[in-house]
Amino acid sequence: MSRTVWPSLVLSAACVLAPLVFCGCFGRDASNAPVARAAAVSTSGYAWDGETSGFAFAGTSEEIAQVALEALRKHGFLVEPFDPRRDGGAPQIRGKTRAGLDAAVNLKPVSARRVEVRVKVGQYGDRTASETLLNAMRHKLKDAE
Repeated sequence: MSRTVWPSLVLSAACVLAPLVFCGCFGRDASNAPVARAAAVSTSGYAWDGETSGFAFAGTSEEIAQVALEALRKHGFLVEPFDPRRDGGAPQIRGKTRAGLDAAVNLKPVSARRVEVRVKVGQYGDRTASETLLNAMRHKLKDAE
């Protein structure tokens, strides 16, 4: 190859590979991979598994369900009819905005006074929106204390 072709090949390769390197596609550890969805919910912060944000709240399932309903409504979600006794004691609250954005709040009792809450907003999971709903729930529960 001539001397004028090499610089253009190197530049072309750099333009193609640079975005892949800088976005973290190479050398990504397994904890960030979409397949690793076994994030534990801690009591000190939110867990994120790639689609849902989670938190373990102190309270009964009924109390937490009521707070979740209020948080969804406060943020513009129209909530579907909800029965806290369905799904074997682990209910799911569903809502949708007028623009069509879905939200699902899953409640899973861990003990008599602790409930694990997983929130998913949007089809693929919007972390910021999910954690906004969890923040609203935390503030509501702190105000009730």
